[in-house]
Amino acid sequence: KCPTNAILPEGTIDANLCLSWVAQSTNDIPIELREALGDKVYGCDECQDICPHNKIQIRRTNKDSSNAQFIELEQLLTLSDETILEIAREWYIAKRDPRYIRRNALVIAGNILPDDHPLWSIVKQYASGPDAMLAEHANWSLKQANDRN
Repeated sequence: KCPTNAILPEGTIDANLCLSWVAQSTNDIPIELREALGDKVYGCDECQDICPHNKIQIRRTNKDSSNAQFIELEQLLTLSDETILEIAREWYIAKRDPRYIRRNALVIAGNILPDDHPLWSIVKQYASGPDAMLAEHANWSLKQANDRN
């Protein structure tokens, strides 16, 4: 089942609600969809998993694919642009700009990090940093953590 109900009754998809679309866009992630993103840095693909026409197991077990590589949340927020692009070389990243991956990582921080996690010091740096988009998403994450307390 689609976590945001992006799959409409007639079988079409509302891209404005699709987490894969939203996570790969150059726009801010809408506040009402941030919690639904959970811990997914690169989208959702629930619809791909349930679609009977997909050979999902074949697609996900490609031995030559780097998509299966696990990337720590801290790495996404601290590694250089070049390193992130190398790690995520097969991913579609809007404008090949790692700030969109960092935006997603900041939302994930707000969704999953316990309030005593050391990564919050890095999130705070983004919250007061020069990039308005990253600052906004970092501040949302900090508010999420604060609201849980």
